[in-house]
This record gives sequence, structure tokens and C-alpha cells, in this order.
Amino acid sequence: KGFTDDDRFGFEEITYLLLFGKLPNSAELDEFINMIGSFRRLPSSFVRDIVLKSPSEDIMNTLARSVLSLYAYDDYPNDLSIPNVLRQSLELIALFPMLTVYSYNAKRYYLDGDGLTIHRPKKEPIYSGEYTVPSPRGQQIYQARSKGARCGTGAARGTRRR
Repeated sequence: KGFTDDDRFGFEEITYLLLFGKLPNSAELDEFINMIGSFRRLPSSFVRDIVLKSPSEDIMNTLARSVLSLYAYDDYPNDLSIPNVLRQSLELIALFPMLTVYSYNAKRYYLDGDGLTIHRPKKEPIYSGEYTVPSPRGQQIYQARSKGARCGTGAARGTRRR
């Protein structure tokens, strides 16, 4: 049996396991899901300004550029305390599926000539495999499955910019 057969959420449970060394109980999982969901917001205009304006054939390049750009929005980017580094890590974990989807869709639109659809992020838990679909070349590509296409993702997580 797998996560979906047991009606469980793979992404958050596995993330918790990797970070804390044990599977969460029900209360811990609920708290963790809410926390990760609250981090699924990008600063206003981030998708447009960072991802869409300079698409790349290399999705990893766009992800790296996005992480570097998020530094400017972090209120405590140089704080190396464990609570702050954990917060930064959780924010990146929450944002990576979205950034991957946005990067892939920007590449498809600007470089491959396909359509462009940008979805709002979900705050709900992610079922394992929900973001992955096979690509024509047999690789796994991330794809959002929420409704309501829109460029951008709403309120900024932070307002500070350098």
C-alpha cells in the first residue's frame, strides 16, 4: 500500500520524516501541513519578474535564480540560528513545487511555443505524486492541479527588497 491508498499525504509526511527523523503523529502532521501551507506564497509579482521575464531551458537554473532572488525578500537572511534556518528551509520546501511548475510553464510558453497557465498555490496538503506527470521524454515534470489561472500569487511574504 502507498500514501494514496491509505488516503495520506506523502509530501508533508516525508518532508517531516527527513527533517525530524520520525514520522509525525496526527497532531504533528496537522500542524506541519498548516505551516507548510502558510509558506506557499511568493512575493507579489515574483513569478512575473523573476520567472517569466527570463525563462531558461534549464529548470534548475531558474530554481537557483529564484532562490537567490528570495534572499532579498527575507527579513533575516543572514541569521544562522537553528530556528531561522529551519524557517528558511521550510519556506523553500513549500515553494519548490510551485517554482518548478512556474519555471516549466515559462519554458514551455516562451521557448517551446506552448500555452501559458499559471495557477494559484494550494494551502491544502499535497498528495504524493500530485505535482508529477511524465514528460514526453520520460522524465518527471511538476504540474500544478489547482483551478483559477492567474499570473502572480497574491500577497507578498515580506516587503523588504534590496
